[in-house]
Parts: sequence; structure tokens; C-alpha cells
Amino acid sequence: MRAIRRLGGLPQARDGVAAVEFALIAPLMILMYFGIAEFTEAYMAQKRAGHVASVIADLTSQETALNQDMVDDIFAAGEHIMDPFTATTLSQRLTSIERRANGTTAVQWSRTRGSGSFGSTAAIPIPDDVLENGETIIVAEVQYAYTSTAAELLPGEVTFRSRYYLRPRLTNRITCC
Repeated sequence: MRAIRRLGGLPQARDGVAAVEFALIAPLMILMYFGIAEFTEAYMAQKRAGHVASVIADLTSQETALNQDMVDDIFAAGEHIMDPFTATTLSQRLTSIERRANGTTAVQWSRTRGSGSFGSTAAIPIPDDVLENGETIIVAEVQYAYTSTAAELLPGEVTFRSRYYLRPRLTNRITCC
């Protein structure tokens, strides 16, 4: 009977209510904080991969001719842009494409660094209004496999892809080794 009377006074007791509420809400708040931090990190990796594509296309388009050392330096610049992320999962491809007089496109040269699979260079889409007959364009493609820092909680990786088109600046056609 005494126990029942004690339980009857429970609705009026206010001691520890804040602690109980905090204990219920804290795990959700912590999960949201780490989720936002992880999303921000993945977004930053995606933006850097896109920046790599624009920079390697820009560096290539400023040349009249490339040799293997220059191509290696351009790819190395792309890897440095990914800092502080690891560049081991970064794949880069530079391709020079010409639109022939009959309207078809042909690959002049293509160089790749990394282990990503880009597919055939013949399958690179060129927008119709970008390239006139007899002109060439540099296509830079980047793939970056992002692995979460919380890999135990979020297994698997996400692949970010970016493609960038730029015309040669100093000549109509850039030659490569």
C-alpha cells in the first residue's frame, strides 16, 4: 500500500526531468552532428574532383604540344588539388577530339592516369554546339572513389565523376607524345 502511495506522487515529481530529456535527445543530436560533418566532407571531395577536371583541362589547353613529362606534371597537379584527401583513388583522363569535315568525331590522342574505368574514348559525348568541323577540343575526365571516414558506420564508397571541355588556346590542335 505504501508503494502505491509513492507511485501516486510521481506525476508531481519534477526532479531529473531535464536529465531524462537530455538522455533521450542526445544520441539523435550526436548522430545529426556527425552526419552533417560527413556530408560536408563528401561534398568537399566532390567539389575537389570537379576542380581537378577543370584544372587539368585548363593546363592542357594552354599548350601547343605535350610530351610525356608534361602530361605527368599535369596529372600530378590534379593529384595535389585533392589534398587533404588521398589521391590513390583518383583517376584522370585527357583526350583531344576533332570534329571532321563530315561531322563525325575522332580521337586524336588520349592519356590516362589511375585505375578507374572511363569506358571507350569513342563514347565521349560532345555537345553539338561546342565544336565546329575541323576544330579540336580537350576533354578532361575525372573519377574519384570517396570512402567515408566513418567506414564502419557507412560501408562502401561513392564515386564522383566530372567532365570538362576546353578548346585549345594557342593553336587549333594540341599534339601529344
